[in-house]
Amino acid sequence: MGSTFNIGQELFVGMKFESKNVVKNALQQYVMKVHQIFKVVESKSQKYVVCCANRNDDIPCPFYMKAIVSKKIDTWKVTQ
Repeated sequence: MGSTFNIGQELFVGMKFESKNVVKNALQQYVMKVHQIFKVVESKSQKYVVCCANRNDDIPCPFYMKAIVSKKIDTWKVTQ
């Protein structure tokens, strides 16, 4: 199974990836396109969460992504 991501494309809920590394690569391509800097909020064997690097109470974050692995089909999926 290949990624549903193509360079230049937006990330969206429901996108599927074959591995966590593919999720990370797609995210890197996306943030370069939108000129955004992100920070990893959580990185575990079955979950990967990122948001804006400059996020705080005064500055809302326009970028947030959560991807988890689906045990049923062994595929990573963007859920938020």
